[in-house]
Order: sequence, then C-alpha cells, then structure tokens
Amino acid sequence: MGEVCDEINTTLSSFIKLQSNIWYTKNIDTEEIRKYYKSLKGIQRYLLTDLLIRFCEMHDIKFKERQKLASILQIDLKRLNKDI
Repeated sequence: MGEVCDEINTTLSSFIKLQSNIWYTKNIDTEEIRKYYKSLKGIQRYLLTDLLIRFCEMHDIKFKERQKLASILQIDLKRLNKDI
C-alpha cells in the first residue's frame, strides 16, 4: 500500500497511506505527522485534523501521544478525548 501511495505522490495518496498505517498498526508517528502537517494548507490541514480526532475517539491513545497531537494540530486537548 505504501509503495503505491508513494508512487502516486499526491496529497490524497498521502492521506490514504497515513490512515492505513495508523489504522492497522494502531500507532501514530507524531514526528511524521508533524512534518506532514507543516506541508499542508487549508482544507488539507482540516482533513488531517479530523482524521486524527476520529482515530483518537475510536482507539485508546496514551495521554502523552494525545498531548503531542494536540500540540502539532494546534487544537485543544479536549477534542482528542474519547468522551466528547
């Protein structure tokens, strides 16, 4: 999956690769997301933020990882909690 997405090399293929990686490994690489987030603009940032918020709502993510994500995405930590 990753090789095909890298070959296509579009924003959408990058989203698909990221979503597949975090969904199947249940692991969020915050450094990769930090680098990726900086390269995005407007609606692309919104979509990445929404993807990660929904992932955090459905999975048990450690508090420190949630803090890192909130910092990277520049959002309130409460938005990454399951109970909201």
